[in-house]
Amino acid sequence: MEEGKIKKRFAFVVASIGFFATLLGIYQYFDAKPSGDLTGQWNLHLEIKSTAYNPYKGLKIGYQIYFNQMDSNIKASGEKIMENGESLPISQRVKIDMDGRLSGNDLDLLFTLHGHKRETVGEFRLIAINDNKYQGTFSTTGANANGTVLLSRIVQTKN
Repeated sequence: MEEGKIKKRFAFVVASIGFFATLLGIYQYFDAKPSGDLTGQWNLHLEIKSTAYNPYKGLKIGYQIYFNQMDSNIKASGEKIMENGESLPISQRVKIDMDGRLSGNDLDLLFTLHGHKRETVGEFRLIAINDNKYQGTFSTTGANANGTVLLSRIVQTKN
């Protein structure tokens, strides 16, 4: 084969690789781009499905959370406001802080629960159902518990 044809084929192969690498980069960018803005007030409801401390099994807990999003980085804080559908008095409420990342429709959060006796840590792994709702699972060092989570935006209505 003559040298000119080899150079043309080599140039074609290099250009093709560059083109496909660019397409892959564009796909990865849009796949990882946050699907929405979480900034605002949310309700977080969890149900303990499994735990080392049997009285917690089946417990339903509600938190009111405020999220702040910068690009794909998430910071949040709030407090536990309910247990099994009953509002907690202020003296029984505990603070929760979260840090995480929104990648596409996936929301991953690490949390610290500042309990009255001790701090516990854990994680939430959530997937967007729509712009105002996420669902998923959680696990925590507190009583080695895990279960399901539903995160719902508090939509402010205008009078």
